[in-house]
Amino acid sequence: MRTLHYSLLGLLIAACQPADSPAPTAPASQGLEPQDEAFVEATAIEHVGDAPTPSPMTEPAPTRPLLEQELAYGEAQGQNLTGLNNLGGDLPD
Repeated sequence: MRTLHYSLLGLLIAACQPADSPAPTAPASQGLEPQDEAFVEATAIEHVGDAPTPSPMTEPAPTRPLLEQELAYGEAQGQNLTGLNNLGGDLPD
């Protein structure tokens, strides 16, 4: 059992060690800089089949109608205390 624990600990320590160097991208591995014309061409070739699809996080959340009510919930110093109550307008009665 200790062997298993030590093995797992060793794997965790090895996984946390920083890599010697990050994996290069194709244009950078060719020694190209982003401002080079060859870099632009190489990037265009790599992404020739890509479609400009927005991330789901950029899409607006679905909306549903709200029923807003101002309700009196108490009294203080001779005046009613009021607050807003918002309910989904699509709720059954």
